[in-house]
Amino acid sequence: MATEKQDPEVTLEQLEQLEEAGKIRIIGPVYSVAPSQEEARLVQTPLDGLFDSQKPNGDPWVTTGQLLRNGDVIGKVGLKDNSHWGLYSPKPIHYMGPSHMRGRVVEVCTRNLYNKPTFVERGAVLLLVQHVTPPQRPKGREGCVAVTSPLAKSQFFRQPRPGEPPFVEVGSKVNVGQELCLLMMMKQFSPLLSEVQGEVVEIVAENENWVDEKDVLMFIRPDTTAESS
Repeated sequence: MATEKQDPEVTLEQLEQLEEAGKIRIIGPVYSVAPSQEEARLVQTPLDGLFDSQKPNGDPWVTTGQLLRNGDVIGKVGLKDNSHWGLYSPKPIHYMGPSHMRGRVVEVCTRNLYNKPTFVERGAVLLLVQHVTPPQRPKGREGCVAVTSPLAKSQFFRQPRPGEPPFVEVGSKVNVGQELCLLMMMKQFSPLLSEVQGEVVEIVAENENWVDEKDVLMFIRPDTTAESS
């Protein structure tokens, strides 16, 4: 008579052996912050259980450099079944920080093991974040056009490929329809095209950083002679 095959139970000792072999990283309730990260804040799990750092499509919930808003989901945690490890009604973990600031992810401390949820103890550190002031529309640039991100939670790239020259620099002359940068969302790259002809006077966003919808990326001073001709 065939019996139903169940996943073997994974003990903490086995997890520690995997950690010693360099295959996983276990973060317990006590976490030593490196000197360079003294200003970082700990984001910890509220439950014992299995932490899932990936979305259903396999993408991570958060990545290093990403800016988090209050309420953003950073992962899910579920409880352990008596017979084997599994997620049952996993609950989302939401980022909560000062209402007037965002959290920049300094380090992702806990990730899935071989694309499967990782066991964590209550209080385990999931992320290190720094509270930062969100990008604001700069003032005092009379006559300039602000180029903003049309996408939510996308990654900003100044060049088409690593090592290649940027699409534009400060002082570059641009035409309508010219590529200014790339935005990556869900592993898909989308070019952002200039809507005006003019000169790039400032690039606000940092290369490879995460930006949100309506965040200012750069400023262009329109060419008034082109408009009048």
